[in-house]
Amino acid sequence: MKKTQIFAGILCLGITATLMTGCGKSGTVVSDKEDDCIVVELPDDYGVRDIFNIVSSTEISVSAISDPTVAQFYMIGKLEDGGSVVWRSKEEQTFVYTEKEVKGVEVSHYGNELRDKTPISLEEFDEICESKEG
Repeated sequence: MKKTQIFAGILCLGITATLMTGCGKSGTVVSDKEDDCIVVELPDDYGVRDIFNIVSSTEISVSAISDPTVAQFYMIGKLEDGGSVVWRSKEEQTFVYTEKEVKGVEVSHYGNELRDKTPISLEEFDEICESKEG
């Protein structure tokens, strides 16, 4: 009986250690870098589709755990150069630009960036892009 209790205790410690350290790298890790994306606000007569050549786009719905009936819809546009733009559906004047390809599971991160970061103007965005090219 004592060996069974010792074995059960060791097994519990092993399971606890596994749970505390994580079960591997199966989850998706979203970068939390400040410079990982740029939020841009366009003039009234422009939309994100007007300034980028979007190769493909996907609409993603994100809902809160507290109220799953309320959803926010985002578009992810894949660009020719491998980068991505993310914007709220039907609100094409403010978008997030990143140089990497955005996966569907990352859209909530970029939605938060869209909500929290102060957008820059199209002129400032063009200057940043030109300085990276040259």
